[in-house]
Amino acid sequence: MKISCIAVDDEPLALELVESFISKIGQLEFKKSFRKPVEAIEFLSKNPIDLVFLDIQMPLLNGLEFAEILKSSNAPKLIFTTAFREFAVESYEHTVVDYLVKPFSFQRFLLAVNKVIALKSKESHSSLNCINIKSESKTFRVSFDDIEYIESFKDYIKVNTSERSLTCYQHISHLADQLPSELFLRIHRSFIVNLTKVVSFNSSYLELGSEELPIGRSYKEKVMSILG
Repeated sequence: MKISCIAVDDEPLALELVESFISKIGQLEFKKSFRKPVEAIEFLSKNPIDLVFLDIQMPLLNGLEFAEILKSSNAPKLIFTTAFREFAVESYEHTVVDYLVKPFSFQRFLLAVNKVIALKSKESHSSLNCINIKSESKTFRVSFDDIEYIESFKDYIKVNTSERSLTCYQHISHLADQLPSELFLRIHRSFIVNLTKVVSFNSSYLELGSEELPIGRSYKEKVMSILG
């Protein structure tokens, strides 16, 4: 899944940094950068975009005003990039995904982008209640309800359903971002379970039918708070 994006900032060096960070993330598809927010608004009126990296303090039209103009059911996701912390609270009135305070690191930038990736993945699958799983030479449409648990190995994962086990060459964390958090829970670095399939549990493991899966030490507190 590619996420198309643009960057809007009146500072050339700030735009260069954002563009540099975008180029390091394979799931982002950079379209264009703008120093004038009015030009960005015009571009967005003609081109559907998934994500906007948006400065706040800009001439003629600031980032908050920009966000207000974009308000609609199909508006792009917003990540604010600004040197001013005082706008943080007000920015979240515009359903911004994240608020990056300059100067921000690539790690912090990536964290913000991962939030967008997770949101877009859930949006794309939630209406159908299913997910595409590529296994061997086929793509399987798998209902969330049919997935019992997911197991991670060195180079691949196995999606275990009520009917079959599908081998998929991707990282378990990437798949986790595509699953509804109210239905699925990561209990170990190697396991994600469907909460509706849990038969019994204790502080060390849980049972799903005939399967007994371990609960990782670093996941125990969260697992117990949800299941207990």
